[in-house]
Amino acid sequence: MNISKTSMVSSAAVLPLIVLAYGVFGGNGAAATAAPQSGPAISDEAQLGCHFEPGQHGAFRLESSVHDTRDPATQDAFKGVLSWEVAESVSATSWRLRAALSHVEHGQSLTLPEERVSGP
Repeated sequence: MNISKTSMVSSAAVLPLIVLAYGVFGGNGAAATAAPQSGPAISDEAQLGCHFEPGQHGAFRLESSVHDTRDPATQDAFKGVLSWEVAESVSATSWRLRAALSHVEHGQSLTLPEERVSGP
């Protein structure tokens, strides 16, 4: 596996979370800095939804790490910024989004050398 494949997989895995965060935070980009908030419980009958307009955009900081409990300095870490923009409305309930990862930092000292991601 190389970094470009990892980026594509990461983008595909994170995109549904962006859509959810956009709906929760009202699309103002506050998700990158807002603390988690609890709200009223949603009933089983409640419908979750969102609405986008072409040209809307947002960005979120992503950060993930895992370390060895015996040696906290030994860790795998990933950081980056995921940006997205609404390209077009496909239907009344479907939109096409463009997404990109930037400012990516990636380190692997925990993963075995033969299993590490490699690439440019």
